[in-house]
Amino acid sequence: MISTRLEVKKGYELEFSDSFQGPTLDTSKWLPYYLPQWSSRDLSRARYHLTNNHLHLSIEADQKPWSPRYN
Repeated sequence: MISTRLEVKKGYELEFSDSFQGPTLDTSKWLPYYLPQWSSRDLSRARYHLTNNHLHLSIEADQKPWSPRYN
């Protein structure tokens, strides 16, 4: 069972929450890229999967550097 209870610190206001339901990221909240302004969208594409309402990010062996200059 997934808890929907969110703890908010005193003095803070929750902007949004995401339950990561569905096969892809909600692109109204998340960008599926790492710093695309510094690289191409292909090189900065995030590799991820959503399982049981969790976001899993990964860096795979065949993944090229998002910016060879800063690798």
